Amino acid sequence: MINKNINSNWLIGSWYCQEWETSYSFSKNDDEWIMTDEDLGFNKNIIIESEDENQIIFASVKNGTRYIIEKVSNKEMKFQQVAKKGMLGMTNIVTFTKKK
Repeated sequence: MINKNINSNWLIGSWYCQEWETSYSFSKNDDEWIMTDEDLGFNKNIIIESEDENQIIFASVKNGTRYIIEKVSNKEMKFQQVAKKGMLGMTNIVTFTKKK
């Protein structure tokens, strides 16, 4: 369920995961979000499937893959990727920290 009263703007910006040695950035255009892999240079159009004050679940517009993001603070988040129903694949939960 999308709650219009929740401000998810804390996610906008560039994030780094030491465990994966990669950076993702998040930007927003109206109700659609773009998740960019800064190292590989590809974008994923994602939409919010559900959210609350501490967690956002995005779904890929293209293939239904889900991205579960848990807010630890404005500078740290937990991230997990889950393949769409009927496909195998799930990542371990990793930590991203916001870049300056």
